[in-house]
Amino acid sequence: MKYLFTLMFLVLSSLGFTQSENYDVRSVRWGMTKEDVIKAEGTPTETATNLVRYTDVEMGKFSVAVTYSFINNQLNKVDIVVPNKSQSSSKSFNVLEAILKQQYGNPTEVTNIWATTNQKLRSDSSAAIIAGALARNSTRTNIRTTVYHTIYGVNGNTIHQLIYKPRVGIKAKLDNSSKR
Repeated sequence: MKYLFTLMFLVLSSLGFTQSENYDVRSVRWGMTKEDVIKAEGTPTETATNLVRYTDVEMGKFSVAVTYSFINNQLNKVDIVVPNKSQSSSKSFNVLEAILKQQYGNPTEVTNIWATTNQKLRSDSSAAIIAGALARNSTRTNIRTTVYHTIYGVNGNTIHQLIYKPRVGIKAKLDNSSKR
């Protein structure tokens, strides 16, 4: 378990799940333009009027998708999807939650959403997630960012989805060279 925690920490740090003083998520700040994000992150897989997407981003042993969304050409949402093919979905959720807690503090909300009344599935949350019968959610907030973490099952695999949004009132891009 200690090895798993260390490995997940290194992978998630490289994914940008953690925040530095100069950036809100990965290497970007809220309010950046599409051009600023592309300059910071490199050539995207796909662009559209209001999004920039990077697929098959290799991070550790995961291949993730990162989508940056814009309103009025200002960054207002980052969505990171991490597929998890292991059968330990509850453990991976708990490991990821511990890492998010280090950066963003305790969750302000945790919910389980059940799509079944099957008591056998309800007794094993990992099996329920993999079967698509349970989604687990957490929400946490720091001074600039709110993070929503969800784990759910699709076709026998588990998916971690992290959605990062600016807190209310955080709109303008700050100079990346200044520290707050």
